[in-house]
Amino acid sequence: MFFLSGAGALALETVWFSQAGPVVGNSVWSAALVVAAFMAGLALGNATAVALARRWRRPVRAYAFVEMLAAASGALLVAAFPSLPALFQPIFAPLADGVAALNAARLAIAFGLMLVPATALGATLPLLAKPIEALTGSYG
Repeated sequence: MFFLSGAGALALETVWFSQAGPVVGNSVWSAALVVAAFMAGLALGNATAVALARRWRRPVRAYAFVEMLAAASGALLVAAFPSLPALFQPIFAPLADGVAALNAARLAIAFGLMLVPATALGATLPLLAKPIEALTGSYG
């Protein structure tokens, strides 16, 4: 299960690289944005899951839910990426005169949207490690 999750995450990241370019302006910004959002999401999801995993009685069920959330939000984002510039035009229009503000707004919106599936993917390892901890008595 975890191998397929990783393969899916890599596929999402690859598609985001190509689709984020038109949203943020160029491929260099796209690459930096995708890597930053993905790494931040993995860290945030991991920290959240570690903090909450001890309270969850069924971590495998939580893992399944988080995987479904990652898949659904990731697929929705892939489908939505081509229409994002037009969708956010009302936000971008007042910023058209200031290049720095316009770029910051585009990066912030795209970062926030990518953070959702990336955070869900970051929560998967602690949720799968919890049942192993219960069997062995530790993570090691």
